[in-house]
Amino acid sequence: MPALSALALRCTRAVSRAPARWMLFFASAGCASETPAGPPTAAATVVLVTWDTVRADRVGAYGATTGATPVLDALARAGLVCETARAPAPITLVSHATLLTGTMPLHHGVHDNGGYRLAPESVLLAEVLADAGHRTGAFVGAFVLDAVHGLDQGFEIYGTPAYRRLGLPLQGAERPATEVVDQALAWLDGVAVDEPVLLWAHFYEPHFAYLPPEPFAARFADPYDGEIAACDAELGRLLAGLDAAGRAGRRLVIVTSDHGEAFGEHGEATHGVFVYEATQHVPLVLHGTDVPSARLTGPVSLVDVAPTILHWAGLPPESLPRAEGLSLLGQPAVDDARPLLFESWLPWHAHGWMPERALLWRGYKYVAARQPELYTLASDPAERDNLAAAQPELTARFARELVALEERSASPVGTARRAVSPDEDERLAALGYFGGGARSAVPHEAPDARTMLPQLAARDRALRLLWLGRVRMGFAGVLAVADADPQSEERQAQGRAMVVEAAALLRAQREQQPGDPGLAKLLGLAAITLGNFAEAVTCFEEHLAAEPSSAVSNFNLAVALDRVGQPDTARVFLLRAVELEPRATMATHWLAQQEVRRGEWGHAAFFYERLREAVGELEDELAPLDEARRQAHAEAAAAGLRIAPPPDWP
Repeated sequence: MPALSALALRCTRAVSRAPARWMLFFASAGCASETPAGPPTAAATVVLVTWDTVRADRVGAYGATTGATPVLDALARAGLVCETARAPAPITLVSHATLLTGTMPLHHGVHDNGGYRLAPESVLLAEVLADAGHRTGAFVGAFVLDAVHGLDQGFEIYGTPAYRRLGLPLQGAERPATEVVDQALAWLDGVAVDEPVLLWAHFYEPHFAYLPPEPFAARFADPYDGEIAACDAELGRLLAGLDAAGRAGRRLVIVTSDHGEAFGEHGEATHGVFVYEATQHVPLVLHGTDVPSARLTGPVSLVDVAPTILHWAGLPPESLPRAEGLSLLGQPAVDDARPLLFESWLPWHAHGWMPERALLWRGYKYVAARQPELYTLASDPAERDNLAAAQPELTARFARELVALEERSASPVGTARRAVSPDEDERLAALGYFGGGARSAVPHEAPDARTMLPQLAARDRALRLLWLGRVRMGFAGVLAVADADPQSEERQAQGRAMVVEAAALLRAQREQQPGDPGLAKLLGLAAITLGNFAEAVTCFEEHLAAEPSSAVSNFNLAVALDRVGQPDTARVFLLRAVELEPRATMATHWLAQQEVRRGEWGHAAFFYERLREAVGELEDELAPLDEARRQAHAEAAAAGLRIAPPPDWP
């Protein structure tokens, strides 16, 4: 498959970022239901943009008054707005698998982040369009959608964040929408204007933690709205870039989100556990050639996106032979007799609680909790008035229908489970996904998440405080070392207070749930951030007793041991970290420095060479260390030492 060089992947297209550029775009977009005619030779262009974690009610076209989405609102005024679109799950990978295959989770078999890979037997939209002659490019903003999860099928390029474990750079599990758009437009430079295109861009910003860039941080009191505004601006820049590339003619633009954010509704701080409307109701806007200016009502789902694109492209629906969605074009409304299923297996995988299942049908929403729930969404969109006890027969009918639909839909095309490497697990952790990994079948006695709300709230608060506090203190990712950028005394103090509170919450949870290795790891991270190195040693030892293959916990334990005066024992865990994760750059750097202090220049040069290999195409990241590497080689040569690993190298 064609691929961009490392240089091209990192380059920035010379498209103006001035607001006036995209202001011109969306001002004109509001005037007609079709984009301006392009040159006669221009081929069809399909643009799919997914914003992570955006509630429908934070978008102007859905009633928001914040002014955060002028570009998307202009598309909506001239295009098709799906008023009640839903995500199948409050999980990024699951929803995107549905969006790109036109099938529901019970069919494509992906049920959570991390431990799943879309089966090769699945047919993706990109494969169909590529076979039909389209150039296909995907550019995603976070590791949670990395190619390792199988969504790259059919894409000639699948751009993801450049990432190196254990430092150099510490971040990298996600990247800003500016970089996503830069890479997308750089790829488009190499595509002839007479070639049809499918371009998918994923913007991660609105996901926790909400840290909008300027000028949006200053403009919006709520940082979540600021993150959405940043996405909207990059949407405008992407479309302006397409215009500049000669793709302003026959074009279809679809903008949506994988799920919303709860913000405390039903006791959930963010998303992933429950399947209420706060996380399932998402924006879905279509704009372009042959797209009507209208608002579509009825039960619409992300499962409908791929069939809609095929319809617009003039391809038969059987091109996606297993698709369960319908085309949204030409629909005056969607019959509310159409059932939609919802699920989340994160409660089970991450906490050992019952998975969530729900059914939307004929205006009712049924939730299969330990105590069943039934809502009428037209009069109770916030799902506050549970009708299950008052209408037991109707509730029982919904329970039977849910099971029947699940049984009819449960025909996965292939196995989707996969093992998660230590490196991948920590990339997900850097994004805030502290999952529990694969578990066996759900036992009948598994608790309902609704009965675990105090524990959920405490852990959510601890995670938020720990993450935000470490950022303010100058830490990055999930490592036990601080970033190079100094922080102000005020930010340091703010961050320390947050981490102190997080540590207290985590200690209390450990007393209630002794033996939970995930809590031990989090408390160890808090302890080492605060300089409580003896406590950190105990915590990371406990975590490694349960999960010895965690490269990051091996590294963090090494740091804690070094700080309590046990450098030789620390070395054992540094070596283990590099053995588990060969591109563990920070651990490799520490080992190189140890050898320099011991005067073992041949061994030091060995580790510096491994460091260069680990950095790979990000060679410029190694530039600050090049002098040390050259010195190690020179000293080794002067002493007649071989460039070789130390005797204790595994």
